[in-house]
Amino acid sequence: MLVRQHFDIQGAAEFLELSVSDVEYYIKEGELRYGIDNFYFSQMMLVPLAMLTEEQRKKILATHGAYYESERGSPVVLSETSFKATKPIKPPKYLYFKHTAIKDCFWFDTGGEEGSAGLIYTLVLEALDCSLVSLWSQSKDESRDWFAAICNVGKFAAWNHHYDDFDYDQPIYPCVLTLEELERFAEKLTGESTPLVVEEASQDEPFKLPQVTNDIAEAMCEYGNRYFREHSKIPKPAQLRNYMLEHGSDDLKLTYDSREKEFSFGGERLSDRQFKYRRSMYLNNSAD
Repeated sequence: MLVRQHFDIQGAAEFLELSVSDVEYYIKEGELRYGIDNFYFSQMMLVPLAMLTEEQRKKILATHGAYYESERGSPVVLSETSFKATKPIKPPKYLYFKHTAIKDCFWFDTGGEEGSAGLIYTLVLEALDCSLVSLWSQSKDESRDWFAAICNVGKFAAWNHHYDDFDYDQPIYPCVLTLEELERFAEKLTGESTPLVVEEASQDEPFKLPQVTNDIAEAMCEYGNRYFREHSKIPKPAQLRNYMLEHGSDDLKLTYDSREKEFSFGGERLSDRQFKYRRSMYLNNSAD
C-alpha cells in the first residue's frame, strides 16, 4: 500500500487537524521543521556534530553563514584517516532544517528582475531526532581529503522578495513537511508520550485560559483543574476526556463518538487530535 511521505502546508494542516495559520506559526517558531530531500546531498556523507572535536564543531558553527564550493572555503578539512574516524554514514532520505535558522544562513539574490527568488544554503542540518549533523564532500584537488560542505535547503518564493532584503518571516519554497516529522511533532504536541505529574497539589492550577477564549476552552480548563485538585496530577488526554464525560456530560452537553473519535460540545464538533492539541496549549499557557 502506498503511503504519502511528505506534504505541503495545506496537507500538513489537514494531517494535524490544525489551521494553516497554526502550521505556519509552528514552522516560523522552529517547532515544525522543513524536510530536505536526499536529492540535495545524495553524493555527500553525513557526520553527526557530536562525532567531531570541540574545535571542529566551533569552526563549523562559526561559519554557518558562509558560501563556498570547494574545500578552500570550508572551515574544516580532514584527511581520509581522520574522516573515517568520525564514522561517517550515508545520509537518510530526509534531513531537517528549522525556519528560525534562516537568519544564520547564506542566501542571495539569483538575479533578474525584482522579485526573483534567492537560494538558501546551510552548513548544519538536523536528523529526525533533532541532533545536529554536518554533510561532507570529497575534495576534487586532494581526492583523499574530505571537507565540511554546504547544502541548498530551498529558496524564498518570489512573492517573499523585498528590495535589498528577504522577508525570512515567511515559509521558504518548496516547503516540504515529511510524514515522519509530522508524526514526531504530533506526539510532542499532544504530550501523550510524556506523562505530566505534579507531586504537590499546592502548586498553581496547571490549565490556563488563552487570551481569546470560548466555551470549549473554559470547560477543558475548568475540568482539567478540578481533576488536578482531586488527584494531585495533571490528566493525560484520555483521563481528561473520561473525567469530563463522567462529571460534566449533562452540564456541558458533551458526548464522545469512539468510532469517529470525535467530541460534541453542545453540537460543536471537536476531533480527538484537536482535543489533545487544545489540552497541550492550555497547559503551555500555564507555563508562561
